[in-house]
Amino acid sequence: MDVEPYSAESSIASFFAAHAPVTREQCDEYAVHLAGGTATAVPIQGSFSYTVMAGDGKTKIIQFRDPSSDLDRKVLDLAGRVHQGIVPSYTFHGLFCDRLPVYAMEKLSGTPYVYVKHIDPLSDTSSEHSTTVGDFAKFFATSWNQGQDIDPSAAEAMHRDYQSRFELLSEKTGHITGIIDWPEATISPFGMSLWGLENLLGFMDHNGWHYYTNSDTLRSLFWEEFERTSTKSLSSDDKRAIQIARMAGLFLLHGFSWSTGGREVVKESSMSFKYLQAFCATNDSSL
Repeated sequence: MDVEPYSAESSIASFFAAHAPVTREQCDEYAVHLAGGTATAVPIQGSFSYTVMAGDGKTKIIQFRDPSSDLDRKVLDLAGRVHQGIVPSYTFHGLFCDRLPVYAMEKLSGTPYVYVKHIDPLSDTSSEHSTTVGDFAKFFATSWNQGQDIDPSAAEAMHRDYQSRFELLSEKTGHITGIIDWPEATISPFGMSLWGLENLLGFMDHNGWHYYTNSDTLRSLFWEEFERTSTKSLSSDDKRAIQIARMAGLFLLHGFSWSTGGREVVKESSMSFKYLQAFCATNDSSL
């Protein structure tokens, strides 16, 4: 199984090919108009957006979004209130060229996790990585503590597009400094985005998915920190509901082709199916 290397330029080209006649140059000029300075594309682009840094010292993020993948600003506002300090504040600037939703955001500090993740399947991860897992547990516990009133279970501001590239952290300490890019966040039964934990417990290469040698310890650490941070106890019914939601979230994310609007089941030869094979065969027994 081949894992194609990521190319920001290819992603950018695909975005503008889908949104002609709007051009990259036009977007860069508008970003400078909004924030000043010069516009520089961020090194990792989202699937349905074009994002640049601008402003003095590159302190602002300007993002142009596919209108079919616009941000739900009510949910983003909720996420900002629940997860204060790690969700960027934003300003909506309407539709660029009457077509693309535009947002200006503060640029949070930190390095994308994908740049510093451990990729050796034969050795344990670092103490800094354990700190990252602990912070991720606090992120989920905060959602659990402030679950929204929907029936039948507690809810979270679910980051369905949560991937390792959208987590910022301090390389020195391992602490999470930001969770960014919330295009498909929604209110859902708690646990549906717990697949994000799996991304911290291993990595994918051309041979398939590899769990770290200390992944069981890290998984236990996650739930220990979750229960320490939680202000609401987990009943046996809660745990069962979370397990069911976790599995549903895995199938929603990796079981369908979202490039076609989620209308097609993924093929067995696809990367998504490989993730399903790895994650769905793993029972989170620490919960």
